[in-house]
Amino acid sequence: MRLLPIVFALILVLPSAARAQSRRGVTVEAGPSLTDWGSRVSAGYFFHLTDQWVLDLGLAHSMWFPREHPAGQVTGNGHVRYLIDVLRVVPSVFVGVGAGSLLSGASSVTELEYGISADYMISRRSHVGLSISGVTSVFGTEVTDDDGVARGSITRMLVLLRFQWVFGETW
Repeated sequence: MRLLPIVFALILVLPSAARAQSRRGVTVEAGPSLTDWGSRVSAGYFFHLTDQWVLDLGLAHSMWFPREHPAGQVTGNGHVRYLIDVLRVVPSVFVGVGAGSLLSGASSVTELEYGISADYMISRRSHVGLSISGVTSVFGTEVTDDDGVARGSITRMLVLLRFQWVFGETW
């Protein structure tokens, strides 16, 4: 877990062969879970591999309140995103993975995330949008909930508000 902030920092400063031509920036997402009482907040760094393909890396914090689920988790995550640029609205589909641990430290967590999003370009530098995703969390060891049921994984659906700030070349 200590290695994750170092890797994230290196990605921010690593030179890119096409840096003068590439778009990069930060994304912040926050919102509730549709399937359980809970929420997720994430922040990440993104960079365009091409005009359509984007890679983002970041950190996420999830809180879950029902008794049958662990209290929450912190994960480092990465997504590959395909953009479908349509004037000022930019829809995308994405898939990603993450790794971290439960807030209690009782177990490691591996995540698989998939979904769709749509961003509205306020300007070439700032975008706002909405993301709908599914997140499956697989625990390293079975986690016992308050009712005594052992769980190896949990799947949730999320709706997240997105904000993106682009720095570097905007195109």
